[in-house]
Amino acid sequence: MLQSRRGFLIGAGSLLTAAFVSDARSFIRRNGRPLLASPPQVAQTLHWYQGDDPDAGCVLTLGRMELEPPPTPTWRNFLISEGFALHTEAGAAEAYNMHGIEPEDYDKRVYDWYWWDRFMLEDGPWARAETSMSAPISSQIADLW
Repeated sequence: MLQSRRGFLIGAGSLLTAAFVSDARSFIRRNGRPLLASPPQVAQTLHWYQGDDPDAGCVLTLGRMELEPPPTPTWRNFLISEGFALHTEAGAAEAYNMHGIEPEDYDKRVYDWYWWDRFMLEDGPWARAETSMSAPISSQIADLW
């Protein structure tokens, strides 16, 4: 059985009641704007960048477009920021298993290729936008509260 979008949203066992829809329509007529609560603060801004070729699409970023990663940290700073407990033997072993880094290399800079790849795939503004938009809607709603 096919159900319309309206039937799914409004009706018995649905997300909205008919009374609420009626009240919302009245509000729109009286105020000239939809019944939407303004967020207390904007946590992140999604930016849209259109290239020179309109057929090529656009780039979405979470935050402003950045073309280069931040300065490369040392392995120690990076691993600590990732939650590795380097002061313990188990933490050092986990860092070695994940990244192949020995304790004597902790004060060396993170490999350039690794830092660029991480920026492009995980930490860059377009990667954060992709991750945010592909997250399940329930987690996105939970983040609002």
